Amino acid sequence: MLDVLMSQRESFRINGEEIPAYDVKMRFMKLKKEHISYAVYCLDHNTTNVVNMRNYMITTLYNAFGTHEQFWKSRIRHDEYVEKEKSSQKKSYAEEFEEMYGIALDDLK
Repeated sequence: MLDVLMSQRESFRINGEEIPAYDVKMRFMKLKKEHISYAVYCLDHNTTNVVNMRNYMITTLYNAFGTHEQFWKSRIRHDEYVEKEKSSQKKSYAEEFEEMYGIALDDLK
């Protein structure tokens, strides 16, 4: 991050486009702990071969400002959906008992 903030370059290549250095620096100045944590998370979970790590990190941090919140919301919704699906697929104890013994629990009363 310091490289970007102290750079004398006119622009940075981000997402395949030349972005003015001023815009990149302004966005980097707005980054908070959450954005940086998200960028590190993305780097940790990357499965592609990164040829130029410095440029990859600059792009990841630049994009983190606009994508981290939506990413986490999406992950939470996914996890909630998966849990809901799992719980709807689980059999109740009464259903398991009836399946194992061929007798409904209500018939034992």
